[in-house]
Amino acid sequence: MSKPRPVKVWLALLGYVILPTVVIGRMLIVYPELPAQRLLGILLSAVAVGSVLVLLAYGSSHHPRGSSARLALNLAFVAGTIIWFLAMMGWSTTLHMSYGEFAFQLHLSNYLWLLITVGLLNSVYYVAEARALHVGQAESDRTEQATIGGSEGSAVGQPA
Repeated sequence: MSKPRPVKVWLALLGYVILPTVVIGRMLIVYPELPAQRLLGILLSAVAVGSVLVLLAYGSSHHPRGSSARLALNLAFVAGTIIWFLAMMGWSTTLHMSYGEFAFQLHLSNYLWLLITVGLLNSVYYVAEARALHVGQAESDRTEQATIGGSEGSAVGQPA
């Protein structure tokens, strides 16, 4: 088994925990008029889900490719990413914000559908990877057993 590469873990930590914390914290400092309680609630949800994503990334990076455990962790990571996106949107597909006398709303349902589509494609990739490597591993095990079984019959004193 090769040494696990924790690149996915560091990227998950940076993208799902550190970056949202810095961006939302900076928004609260620069724009004190923004609704702080709402943004802190979004940040708390995003960091909680992001921490779970970091743990899932850590777990999947320590299992060999093609294993059932890695497949399950990767599929959970995809689902968690969609949940994280919902948390960043404030658990709604419409983001309502106001700044001073201006109020606006962003309809993000199309972005959510795009993310779900990409997540489904990513899930198909993970399942195909697991099946291909699992089948390849099973074939190499059968070949290895056939080789071992074939060499037993040609031992010294045994007819070939």
